[in-house]
Amino acid sequence: MKTTRALLVLMILLGAGYFVTAQDQRLAPRPTTTAVVNVSTLLDGLDEKLQIEADLQAQLDAGNADLKAREEQIRQLQADLKLMSPGTDAYEAKREEFDYMVVELQTAQAYQKQKINREYSRQFARLYRNILAAIERVATTNSFDLVLFKEQDVDLANVPREQLAGVIQSRKVLYSAGSLDITDQVRTLMNNELRTGGH
Repeated sequence: MKTTRALLVLMILLGAGYFVTAQDQRLAPRPTTTAVVNVSTLLDGLDEKLQIEADLQAQLDAGNADLKAREEQIRQLQADLKLMSPGTDAYEAKREEFDYMVVELQTAQAYQKQKINREYSRQFARLYRNILAAIERVATTNSFDLVLFKEQDVDLANVPREQLAGVIQSRKVLYSAGSLDITDQVRTLMNNELRTGGH
């Protein structure tokens, strides 16, 4: 009788323990899965970045051609002034035209620099948004919950002593297994989408 009762109690306790363990397992949060992306490496092989740089260079070349044409006009005005008699109405009119062209050139130079800088910021802000969106798609497809920024490896032996502590402290990822690096997947996705015109 006592043996039967003891066995019954033992079975109840074991059953309760199993129930609690099973319940704990159901309630326990799923471990966070993490990936990393080396953005510097990603940018190096990104067709969209090359396209942006080519577009900006074309705009810069066009602006420089305009500036050179203005400079040539100023040089021609300078040459004309040397052949004219100072103090005459014709000279003063030409001198006024020269001064106006110089101010116009300076304004055009400042505008060109501002325009390129603004376009550079706009284009790379859009590229960064596209990178984040591509990272999200790759992470979602591969069931990653968190993606960290992985920096380029730094040769600390070549870092100036006064910058060494800052470089070390700025590191976000100290180690990650190669299997967690989705840089190549993100690059492939973005390059393929650029070629097919889709996101």
